[in-house]
Amino acid sequence: MPLHVTTLTLVMIAVDRHRKILHPMRKRFSGGVCSFFVWLAALLVVMPYPIYTTYLDLGSLLKNDRFDGVGICAVNLAQDMQEYTRGLFIAMYVVPVAIITFLHINVSRELKSQAEIRPLPPPPPPPAINGHGGCVGGGVQCRECCSAAANAGLEIDVTTEQQTQKYVLMTTAANVLCLCPLALLRMVQLLLMETYDNAAMFDLTFLVVVWLAFLPTCLAPLIFALWTSAASRLPV
Repeated sequence: MPLHVTTLTLVMIAVDRHRKILHPMRKRFSGGVCSFFVWLAALLVVMPYPIYTTYLDLGSLLKNDRFDGVGICAVNLAQDMQEYTRGLFIAMYVVPVAIITFLHINVSRELKSQAEIRPLPPPPPPPAINGHGGCVGGGVQCRECCSAAANAGLEIDVTTEQQTQKYVLMTTAANVLCLCPLALLRMVQLLLMETYDNAAMFDLTFLVVVWLAFLPTCLAPLIFALWTSAASRLPV
C-alpha cells in the first residue's frame, strides 16, 4: 500500500505542477484533499488481496501438536491471481508513469519556451498605502499602479520554476526507477515456478528489489538538501 501511495502522490505532484505552470490562473488543488483521496485509492486497490490469500493452520494440516496455533498465509491457488497482478502492474505503474512523463514533458517545454522569450521589464514598485488601506494620491494613476502591482504577483519566476522542476524530476525519476524492478518481479513471478533449487535465488532477488524500492526514502532528504542549497544561490 505505501508503494501505491508513493506512485499516486507522484501523479498528483505532476498534475499540480502542470496546472501551476500552464494554467497559473486556475485554483490549485488542496493538499489535504489530494492526500486523502490518494490513501483512499491505494486502500481500495489492495482490498482484493484477502481474496487471493488463504490461512493454513499447520497444526491441523500436519496433525502435529507442536504446530498448534501456528499458521501461514499463502496464495490461494483456487483463485486466478494473475489477472489481478497484471491489472495492478498496468493501473499502478504503467499508466501513472505514462501520465507523469507526459505532464512533466509539457511543463519542461513550457518553462523552456518562457525562458527564451525576451525578459519583461521589472514590475513597478507597489504604491504607497495610507492608514485607511487606500493608495496615497488616488486617481487613475494610482489605480493603474495598484493593478500592475497585483498582476505582477501572477507572473511565473521562470528561473526559480526551472530549478524547482529540475529537482522534482530528480525525485520522480528516483522513485520510478527504484520501483520498476519490484513491479517487474511481480510479473516475472507469474511465469516462473519456485522450487527448492531456485528458492534461495528467489528470496535473495526479492530482498534486493524490496530494499531498492525503498531506496528513494533515503535519497529524498539528499535531493531536498541539494534543492534548498541551489535555491539559496538564486538571485533575489
